[in-house]
Amino acid sequence: VLEGRKSVLGDKHEHTLRTQHDLAWVLSVQGYYAEAKVLYKEILEGCKSVLGDKHKYTLATQHNLARVLSNEGHDVEAEILYREVPEGQNSILQDKHDDILIT
Repeated sequence: VLEGRKSVLGDKHEHTLRTQHDLAWVLSVQGYYAEAKVLYKEILEGCKSVLGDKHKYTLATQHNLARVLSNEGHDVEAEILYREVPEGQNSILQDKHDDILIT
């Protein structure tokens, strides 16, 4: 699916980025943190350039990258990313929204 989307839509299309995000999530759930981290960083760059810093996919990718970094023991890097996510979410969601409370 990912290769098909890349060839038809391009690397930076929203649907391609979302498919990459799903793959990174599967890798992280399976414990392949190094691979997931590389992919999440690539996706985050794409999301920021295509969708903007405050888009829900950008923020979800940033949150998941922070989780992977934390799982790898990179707690300082993870904390920085975790702290940025609610700020972005506050600008697009209400303060009491579940996504903000979970972060």
